[in-house]
Amino acid sequence: MFRLFRGFGVNLKKTYGPTELSGIVALQSGLSTTDAATGAACPGIAVRIAANGEVQVKSPGICLGYHQDTDASSGDMDDGWWRTGDAGQLGADGHLTITGRMSAIALLPDGASFSPEEIETALRGSRFIADAVVPGKDCPLVAAMIVINATAAGNWARTHDVAYTTLTELISAPALRRLIRDEVRACNATLPSPLHVRRFALLESGSAAGTEAGLSRELQRRILLQANTSLVNALLRDRNTDGACAIEDVDGEVPANKEHADA
Repeated sequence: MFRLFRGFGVNLKKTYGPTELSGIVALQSGLSTTDAATGAACPGIAVRIAANGEVQVKSPGICLGYHQDTDASSGDMDDGWWRTGDAGQLGADGHLTITGRMSAIALLPDGASFSPEEIETALRGSRFIADAVVPGKDCPLVAAMIVINATAAGNWARTHDVAYTTLTELISAPALRRLIRDEVRACNATLPSPLHVRRFALLESGSAAGTEAGLSRELQRRILLQANTSLVNALLRDRNTDGACAIEDVDGEVPANKEHADA
């Protein structure tokens, strides 16, 4: 979105600031910064990343506390630093990047942690992907449920002589699935190796994907995950489903009904 507006000459900027911190902590300046970063901390504000990856802030704009909830107020402070509950990174240039909520951080078997939102954002960078949801619980691998951009994918199909009459047929087309696999591989190239998407499944857009317009991102993710519980389990357990959603491996399709020995 930022690249689109800037391409039109609108110098759109990204900011970061929870309500408890008076709404502003960092913002992009006119200096060079990555699209993902929210910029450097504003004057008079200090930002640090705790050992667990949480963004913590010291500022004269920190709220005095939550109304009639002293336990919550004191629990969010650490020797003058406000625990934001957000996961993030500080670049060598001091620019802050928010990768997700601490409550959504997941662990892989090798101990590597990741933010599902960071991977989802990278996947949505493809013009063929309208949305993506990465299961955020502790899991054996990184997997994604992907909703294709029906318009972009449809235009691509027509120019590549891929015949279809419904969205379901388009999603089932081997050529389209190879296209999305290549897009996932391109996304993986921008992410650290432990965060590479290993497996994915394609969903139809709209209500079939379990999302509704106007809902917060967190609620949309929750609805989609709850609506596709069996698919999530299949993605993470290295097996296919009995339904119409074939599971794709980035290096080739996962054989149907493949089970672990202890499944």
